[in-house]
Amino acid sequence: MKDQDQMHQFKLLGRVCLFACAMWAGWNNSAQCAEHPISGRDGQQATLIQAGVVHIGDGTTLRPGMVLVVDGKVQAVAEKIESTTEMQVLTVAEITPGFIDAASSVGIAGGAGEVTSEVTPDFVVADALDFQDPNFARQIDSGITSIHVTPNTDNVIAGFAGLLKTGGTTPNWLQRETGLFLSMCNDPTGRNSSRSRPETLYVRQPTNRMGVVWILRSRLHAAQQTDTEPSSVSAVSTDQALSDLVQGKTKTYAVSRTAYDIETLYRIANEFSIRPVLVGGDEAYKVIDLLKRENSSLIFTSLSTRSTGTEQTELRWSSPTMLAKAEIPFALAGDELLNQARIAHRFGLEPTAALAAITSVPAKILGFENQIGKIAAGLDADLVAFRGDPLQVTSAIEWVMIDGQIYSNGKGQ
Repeated sequence: MKDQDQMHQFKLLGRVCLFACAMWAGWNNSAQCAEHPISGRDGQQATLIQAGVVHIGDGTTLRPGMVLVVDGKVQAVAEKIESTTEMQVLTVAEITPGFIDAASSVGIAGGAGEVTSEVTPDFVVADALDFQDPNFARQIDSGITSIHVTPNTDNVIAGFAGLLKTGGTTPNWLQRETGLFLSMCNDPTGRNSSRSRPETLYVRQPTNRMGVVWILRSRLHAAQQTDTEPSSVSAVSTDQALSDLVQGKTKTYAVSRTAYDIETLYRIANEFSIRPVLVGGDEAYKVIDLLKRENSSLIFTSLSTRSTGTEQTELRWSSPTMLAKAEIPFALAGDELLNQARIAHRFGLEPTAALAAITSVPAKILGFENQIGKIAAGLDADLVAFRGDPLQVTSAIEWVMIDGQIYSNGKGQ
């Protein structure tokens, strides 16, 4: 009889413990969902996000809305999605797509370039990254889920950029070689000299802007005259890379900031039938008609320079608004994307356009609109949760999701 009473007490205690664990798990899944994902059917990870506002990224919103994430992908977006016991459910005020920095220097140690030559189209910035750089975590904390890491502009033809996610324990490349960067600006002249003994690497051309134009035009012209067979080795040769460029086989980006450099860039581009994406564009407001006529896309980095650009270009806070009115596709880039979008909004840019400039537009310019940049079924689950209107400085980031996994800075800032 005594043994039966003890057995009954143990069973009762077990039931109480199971009930307490269930209650704790329910609370913990809502408060600490990032740490305890719940498996959906067939072992899939299913998360249902309920938001007061869902900013799709293309200018549309749901008020309220829900997003279903399964195994790192957005499975459904709607005003109402029925939840099941297999899902973890999150509730947030507002949610946006993850931000995309289309011109980043994160992870670059010691300069991302090869300064022993003025023309290095065989250089690949992906081979020069330090994946232990703490700035990766800082990017995540600020809502940036994808970065387009670009080579520096010390060379006239600088090399290949690469696009990767900021989260994960291993490098998560979307594409290691997204396009070849050109420098139609004064940057390649920095530190160079042709009137001294060759005691440093910088006794080389170009030494002025005319030299930059000459090297760019002459190398493109030489590539046009050369028949280069496809390389049989993994590393692409300089001749092969330049040949692919002038034949239109390679996507091209070109850094120009001043109005006269932008005009020169498009003269050269038309001469060699290349269609570069403009990067920089500090004085784009002076050549709006040219950009419109050339059907140009712009990765605009001016708002990240604070006051004046590298070439002492004048900062125009209203440039994004002018570009939007002219219907010129542009992405805000160069770090602190959320602050840039907020500044652009303060100077007249519509809220939907400001958010698109750091989400869907850079995704489209980079050619990845079918994978990132919007909250849509089938796209990567890269999301940023806010405690209020994203464009208000009082609205903190609550958490950041990359490929369905939630990251947080622990402070909600």
